[in-house]
Amino acid sequence: VDARTKEPLAGAVVQIEGVTNQTQTDADGKFNLVTGQSFPYNLIVSYLGYEKQKVTVSGSPVTVELKEITNELSGIVVTGYNTQKKQDFTGSAARVSAKQIANRPAQSFDQLIGGQAAGVNIVQPSGVLNAAPVFRIRGVNSISSGIYPLIVIDGVPSFTGQQGGNVGNNPLSNLNPGDIESIDVLKDASATAIYGSRAANGVVVVTTKKGRSGKTKVNYDAWVNVSTPANLPELLDASQYVAIKNEAMVNAGRQPGFALQTRSDGSTVNTNWYDVAYHNGVSQNHNVSFSGATEATNYFISLAYGKQNGILRTNDQDQKTARINLEHKLFNNITLGTHIGYNNTLGRGPATGSLPGQYIGTDALSRMTYVLPPNVAVYNEDGSYNIQDKQRVGYGANNANAASAGYVGNINAYNLQLILD
Repeated sequence: VDARTKEPLAGAVVQIEGVTNQTQTDADGKFNLVTGQSFPYNLIVSYLGYEKQKVTVSGSPVTVELKEITNELSGIVVTGYNTQKKQDFTGSAARVSAKQIANRPAQSFDQLIGGQAAGVNIVQPSGVLNAAPVFRIRGVNSISSGIYPLIVIDGVPSFTGQQGGNVGNNPLSNLNPGDIESIDVLKDASATAIYGSRAANGVVVVTTKKGRSGKTKVNYDAWVNVSTPANLPELLDASQYVAIKNEAMVNAGRQPGFALQTRSDGSTVNTNWYDVAYHNGVSQNHNVSFSGATEATNYFISLAYGKQNGILRTNDQDQKTARINLEHKLFNNITLGTHIGYNNTLGRGPATGSLPGQYIGTDALSRMTYVLPPNVAVYNEDGSYNIQDKQRVGYGANNANAASAGYVGNINAYNLQLILD
């Protein structure tokens, strides 16, 4: 319940400390947690906008009171051309700070913002690296038109390549997460007063870092992670597959027609299509930045390199980014500045059988692991592919080269603002 009003909090997350077992409170603020642990143990209760609470439980029932985070009103909200104190801002907005996303390995910021801002829902429909996410603010606002919010980086609206319900380019993937100072999500109609009809689906305002007073600060951070396929359904091996298929033929009143295949050396073909399509993807990221400020000038310079490998063998991404943020105060009310960003991305993606923003189709590479028979070899004995291009097996097409590669094109944006106090 709320510690001040004593009102129930619906949707609060309740978890036993040290284990993954958790549940959520219902509309009345009640919860039921089934566990094999004996009393006493610690419960951790968290709710957006409230301080996390840890309590020791010696029996049931138990009541947990959460205190609202009151210091959020002292923060600021970046709107369009200025900043406002949160207590003076009448619209609906959520802020995600650099502290909230620090030390979390991700190649793109959209992988980090999910779960950090109320009313913001981000889904990766295909899992392909650098694919545009399904980005919704307060649900779906249009049936036939686009649902992607307007992305504004340092005052410049970013091109997303949006057409209808699909987004061809992911602007947040072009921005190094280490360069981000804060993100403000404007969620209601007040955003359209600044950005017009483009803000009908909300606005994501990204502010990059600046130099701070003092000596030059050098920062280097790096991470390495390993992704592995999880919860894959167990498939039949070649012998089991042939037996089941022949049994089905007999049950249908037909002659059995399936058999194991043997190679010239006498070995039996038994293909595990999971091993053909999947592997453990190793990713790494390196980021170095230089920042500082004098009385009149502040600067922030960063260089980053990231190499990401997906769990599908034909899905990888190589990315290089650089940024220079420079501001110089000429007079008391005149400041000149430049924000220059560079991004070079080369990615290979498997066939998903779908358009950007849609879910995986029937001819996707990952689906082929389910429909291709295990008694068929991947390669002929001469080393050539045994699967013919566009040959139909089960559902969808088997593409011998089910990967495509390409560079992200150049995107230039310019913004000139003259704001007099």
